[in-house]
Amino acid sequence: MGKALENLFHALAACLGRWKCRHAYARIEPKKIVFNQFQGSGFGCNQKYIALELLKRRSDLDLVWLARDAAAVQRELPAGIRAVAWKGPDAFRELATAGAWVSNHNLGHFIRHRGLVKKAGQRYYQTWHGSFGIKRCTETLGPAEAKMLDVFCANCTWEANLAREWFGEGPRILPVGHPRNDLIVRSRDRAPAAERTLLYVPTFRDDGALDAYLTDFAAVAEALARRWPAAWKVQVRLHPNMRKKGVKLPFSGAVEDVTDDPDIQELLAAADVVISDYSSCIFDFALSGRPAFIYAPDRAKYESDRGFYYPLSATPFPVAESVKDLVDAVASFDERVYGEKLTAFFAEKGSVEQGDAAAKVADLILAELEAD
Repeated sequence: MGKALENLFHALAACLGRWKCRHAYARIEPKKIVFNQFQGSGFGCNQKYIALELLKRRSDLDLVWLARDAAAVQRELPAGIRAVAWKGPDAFRELATAGAWVSNHNLGHFIRHRGLVKKAGQRYYQTWHGSFGIKRCTETLGPAEAKMLDVFCANCTWEANLAREWFGEGPRILPVGHPRNDLIVRSRDRAPAAERTLLYVPTFRDDGALDAYLTDFAAVAEALARRWPAAWKVQVRLHPNMRKKGVKLPFSGAVEDVTDDPDIQELLAAADVVISDYSSCIFDFALSGRPAFIYAPDRAKYESDRGFYYPLSATPFPVAESVKDLVDAVASFDERVYGEKLTAFFAEKGSVEQGDAAAKVADLILAELEAD
């Protein structure tokens, strides 16, 4: 299909969709809440913990999870949450008739290409998927979608200010924390297991380059065992964008690939040390107080290509640009200094993470549902 024909097809589909929203799907079901997690991904991120909190509170809600593979995701979901195919016709109808949308990414597919219109009586809650994130976002919400937004859930003053830059004065900024981080905040005081875990969580590169990833963990694992004597295992979780492209990295040694695990927060809460590069997950993990390191051999190129909101040197984490630097950072790691840096960093960013974000978001959704 040529580009002009494709654009015409989308324009016609959007016109039909807008008509359906206002006529065929005019009636809103207030107790229906539709969740969009990374445009049809599995049961995870902020949406998972909001849905579970709502499920715990009320049995009369119709909770709908949009999923690219609805049958597979349905097997992950607890009773009371139903999966609907993200690209199927039912997804559009569910959104058009729901009382609320809860999303961590944009709904552009439905708004731009299928004509989704938010009607009076519907509410749109956006949590996004970063956390004190350092890498610049290349895509947020389109102008039409931003105007539909009612509430943006922020976990710190820095993120709230960034959201205000993105969305203007329209949405209410709710400084409650990220529901997905409740699990990590509550893991602060857990005792380490007999076998400790290093979790490596790199982000993707816009150009698809693979040469900046850590693949040989032998020296790092040895350094960890010397610094914190214990048996260590290594887990690797690649970014969803890499999973979609079927990227396989040549890992050496005993490495467990946990890329397909649907919920990274559970992996972070169980990890004893995290190594990342520019992924916001390292900031989630930092809420545990446990050691984290940045391995970024392509630091200068990434900063030039994508850019940072603030420099890596402003984070609390030791930064290494070679495996030798990483091994040295592990060997010289000072818990006291690291703890002081974490405290200063979260204070400077205005963190509000207390481990009760899911409850606070659920409180708001239910209060607004009752007000209708």
